Amino acid sequence: HPNVLAAWLMLAIFAFYNYYFYSHVRGNSPSEAQKAKEGFWVLGYPVLLVGLFFTFSRIIIGLWALGTTIGILLLFKKSLRGFLAATRQYLIAIITVTLVTSVLFTAFFWPQVKSRVLVSMDEEAVTQRIFYNKIAESIITANPIFGVGIGQSVPQLMNKLKHWPANFYQPVHNIYLLIASETGLIGVGTFLLFLFFGFWRFIRRADFSKLYSFSILIFTFSILLMGLFDHFLWTLQQGSLILWMTVALVSLNPPIR
Repeated sequence: HPNVLAAWLMLAIFAFYNYYFYSHVRGNSPSEAQKAKEGFWVLGYPVLLVGLFFTFSRIIIGLWALGTTIGILLLFKKSLRGFLAATRQYLIAIITVTLVTSVLFTAFFWPQVKSRVLVSMDEEAVTQRIFYNKIAESIITANPIFGVGIGQSVPQLMNKLKHWPANFYQPVHNIYLLIASETGLIGVGTFLLFLFFGFWRFIRRADFSKLYSFSILIFTFSILLMGLFDHFLWTLQQGSLILWMTVALVSLNPPIR
């Protein structure tokens, strides 16, 4: 699915940012082989971007753009000015490549880009999400404590609304409502507490004089926000891998970079 591909490409792009910038602040002069390797990575970056844009997944592309912008703005914090000074030329290179790639893609595929940028409340992607949310809310209201059972929300929908097209029967496009409908308020409450204590521990021990601490938070929050608009992080193996690998980042002690 394009949204699943977009999530993996966003992961690859943020991993590239981490590798590329921190490879220039280790205090050693890069060898010719390292310079050639970095040049290869820079050439691969526009390929990742174009791949992300071709998914036309507006939520994930929007989260990538927002996360990248926040990361750039954080570099102007007093505690991160040393990092900014060490990577200024590389940051300018990445920003330039990003802007050029984005502008060229928009120019060549403007009709498709325009159709994704302009959101109508009447389009199917919006109306279906609202409909599935209402179905999930009705299931939660009827089964508030323990839910209907893991993996049972779609069969429940099939029992309620028979004779619909097969592609109509889908989980709610919101992992928090999905967890609540299948495991009840106890289940979703436990999940949210698990996330809360994970972030609380991370914030207590993270070194926020380093950009990577902010980067981990930005990327993890991006993934969790993604869960408000799609279900693949919970229902598909490829999505679950991203969710739990990302949540694992905030559990590392000390955080990696």
